[in-house]
Amino acid sequence: PESPSDEYKISLPIFGEISLSKFSPLALSIALGALDGFNACAMVALGFLLTVLISTGIRERVFLIGGTFILVSGIVYFLFISAWLNLFLVLSHTKFITNLVGGIIAIFALFLLKDYFHGVVCKLCEIRPGKENIFVRFERKLFERMETLSKIETSLPITILGTVIVAAGVNMVELCCSFGFPLVFTKILTGFNLPTLSYYFYLLIYILFYMIDDFIIFTIAVLTLRITQASQKYLKAIKLISGILLLLLGLVILFRPEILMFG
Repeated sequence: PESPSDEYKISLPIFGEISLSKFSPLALSIALGALDGFNACAMVALGFLLTVLISTGIRERVFLIGGTFILVSGIVYFLFISAWLNLFLVLSHTKFITNLVGGIIAIFALFLLKDYFHGVVCKLCEIRPGKENIFVRFERKLFERMETLSKIETSLPITILGTVIVAAGVNMVELCCSFGFPLVFTKILTGFNLPTLSYYFYLLIYILFYMIDDFIIFTIAVLTLRITQASQKYLKAIKLISGILLLLLGLVILFRPEILMFG
């Protein structure tokens, strides 16, 4: 007889019908990591930094400082997702935690869909006068600091050290934009009942695909000294797909969590 996951399918725009039973840990890591990475909030800081660096016309600074920013961003995000993973390895099968996670993911998805239908690509990037919150003000100060560090007059070692600090700060702020995907990823991943080291291997795969768009933008910037960004239309489409997927997965975790128990 077929298991529940063999029978359960979801439909997404562009991607069509997807069977959850065919989702391996690798496919899960690649799909959710890539979707998580292609959002405006994840791109805005790197785009700003590269724009400032390119204005200096010094390719070595673009490579060293931009590369440092990407490396630190990846490390911070890996630590963040590892924290969720360790929490779920301990509490994943607690009904209260399962319901709480499903509810949070569904609510986060509804906010993504609301932003899509209101034409908002990134709340940290598109702020109306008088509507700034503490996160936006903090990120703006970090951007100002980033611009100062990128000046030619600043020595390279000090600039790289400052970039490490700024990158960590910016990524902590941007977690507000993207905690939904790490939450659902780690929750589903623990349902595979893998050896401990395997979990961290798939976390690394997730991070790699999360940052693939950053690598592409960074490589183009280093080679051409030009900045390339995804179009607003493309980012809005990703937001719609992300919102629908997270909403469906949140509801599955709430009402049919056994579907996501693969082990």
